[in-house]
Amino acid sequence: MTRDEAVARIQRGLSFRRNLTDEIIASLEEARIELENRVTLPNFLLVEDAPLLLVAGTNTLSLPDGFIRQEQLEPLRYFPESTETPLFIPWKSYGDALLAYSDFSASGPKVATLRASTIRIFPDADVDYSLTWSYYKHSEALNGPDADANAWLANCPDALIGEAGLRMAEDLEDDAAMAKFNRMMNKGKRQYIFEKIAREEAGGPIVMGVNN
Repeated sequence: MTRDEAVARIQRGLSFRRNLTDEIIASLEEARIELENRVTLPNFLLVEDAPLLLVAGTNTLSLPDGFIRQEQLEPLRYFPESTETPLFIPWKSYGDALLAYSDFSASGPKVATLRASTIRIFPDADVDYSLTWSYYKHSEALNGPDADANAWLANCPDALIGEAGLRMAEDLEDDAAMAKFNRMMNKGKRQYIFEKIAREEAGGPIVMGVNN
C-alpha cells in the first residue's frame, strides 16, 4: 500500500471526504511515532543479525540510525577466533560495568552498556571484533520522500490507518468514524501481536552463557 492509498482509505472512512490531505498525512506520521513507542513492537521493525565493528583500542560503538531498542531474545554477541560457538556479551548498568572493568587490560568484550546514543564496551578491545546483534528500527517517515517504503504500509496497514483515522475522527467529532477506525486499529494490533507471539513460541528460549 502507498501513502496516497492510505490517505484515500482514511478519507473514505470520514464519509468519503476529498480534502484534509495534509492533515491526514500529519496524523499518519503521528500514528507511526505512537505505534513505534509502544512496549510491543512488530517483527517487521526488527533488524536481524546486524554487524557492528569494534575497533582495536576503542570501547564505543554508535547506535544505528533509527534505533528504537534491542531485541531481548537476541543478545549482543561475537564469535571468538577459531570457533563457531557465539560468546554473548551481557548488558550491565554503566556504574556496575565501570566499577568492575575500568582497570582491566584490553581484551575481548566482557560486558556492554547501552547509553543514549552509543554502546559502551568494557574493557577496551585488544583487537578488532565483529559483533552481531538484532534491534528494532524506526520505519520510514510518512511525511518524508520515502513514505511509500514505510514498513507499516507494507506489512500491517490496518494498525497505522486505524490509529491515524481515529485521530482524525476524534478531531472531527465523528463518532461513527471513531468506532470504525478503532475496530481497524485493534484488528491491526492483534495481527502483529499474534505474529510476534507465534515467532517467540516457535523459536523457544535462548540460553545465554556467562563470560569468564
